[in-house]
Amino acid sequence: KVFLAGGFGSALNPGSAAVIGLIPGCLCGRVAAAGNTAAKGAAAAAESEVFLRRIEDIADKTEYIELSADPLFQQEFTLSLAFPDFD
Repeated sequence: KVFLAGGFGSALNPGSAAVIGLIPGCLCGRVAAAGNTAAKGAAAAAESEVFLRRIEDIADKTEYIELSADPLFQQEFTLSLAFPDFD
């Protein structure tokens, strides 16, 4: 299952997203809107000490990578901006 979060994910049409190359076509039948996951996660953390500790453990293991400063990423990103050819 592929969960899409937030307002964008809730409004996304999986078929249209596949046509423009946003998601692989084979995932269309497996996509589900997850809603406001930030609010759900905050509520779960406020209600559960165990959940909060798990979040903190994940945060401690997370590494931030600044992709916008990587020239190769910029090149790949720019090449990927165009929609597929529909002809």
